[in-house]
Amino acid sequence: MTSGASAVATATPADAHTPEVSATCSTLSVELTNYSGDRDPNRITVTVDSATVEKASFGATFAKTYPLGDSTVAHRYTVTVDAPGTVYDVAEEGTSVPCPAPMKKDAIATLAVTPADCDTSGTLVLGDSNNATWGVPTATTGPADYSVTATAVSGHAFADGKRSKTFTGAIEGKLDPAQAPCASVIVVPERPVPAVVVSDETARDCDSLTQTTTTTTTTTGWRLDEPTNSWVAIPAVTTTSSATVPVAAAECPAGTPPTTTTPPTPSVPTDVSRTPVPVDALASTGSNADAIAPIGAALLLAGVLLTLARRLRVGRATKN
Repeated sequence: MTSGASAVATATPADAHTPEVSATCSTLSVELTNYSGDRDPNRITVTVDSATVEKASFGATFAKTYPLGDSTVAHRYTVTVDAPGTVYDVAEEGTSVPCPAPMKKDAIATLAVTPADCDTSGTLVLGDSNNATWGVPTATTGPADYSVTATAVSGHAFADGKRSKTFTGAIEGKLDPAQAPCASVIVVPERPVPAVVVSDETARDCDSLTQTTTTTTTTTGWRLDEPTNSWVAIPAVTTTSSATVPVAAAECPAGTPPTTTTPPTPSVPTDVSRTPVPVDALASTGSNADAIAPIGAALLLAGVLLTLARRLRVGRATKN
């Protein structure tokens, strides 16, 4: 029985001798059973690509596998069995079937989606491919969802080992002209500083000897008028505060003095030295310069005499 080979001669009868020769893309297997174990040995010769890889004698059985070498190319082989006599001789030859070449993981395919702007929609752009071909995208212009498949050429695969790769995503439509960044940008001017006016008013009450200062503060703010994009004044807000402090009588301005009764001027005696003026009389009648002057002179003279007397005492004590 053979695999991947053509038989040139086979042993008979088959039930007595069953040679098995089979080949894969990488090996050659030979199995011989039910041969005679007489004193005359059986002989086998195996060649691969005209090179002898086996030449041996065997008895009742023989089994062996031979590597063929490069599995990606076909190999020619022959198997010859020389048994005693000629009835059970075998001669088989054949050619192996090459294994598929391993795929190279070097297929590449890329794409890009250009962003939408205020004038145009986004678009799908199929990029360069290496060892791969692009299919037909489901959409190329937004707004839409897209799907497209790239297929590796024969003998090649993508990095994940697969022969195909599908790309999906979304493509934007043209941007809304009423929204940023398409809408015109409004630059709000800087808010003006609030206008503040402060005024003070002072009132003095000389009856209570107090002075009250009233402070009035008027503040004018601003609000943004969106239609005109400008700041307009809002109604002013006025606040007041007051502070009262005492004042001295001397700080009051001269005015009409209160009505008072001036007592009569007392008569002055001719001899003031012998007619003293009582203190209580001065308090009740007010001051009298003519009466006070002699008294002051007398007090001054008394002070001078007292000082001289003290100095005399000090001088005498020093001499003693």
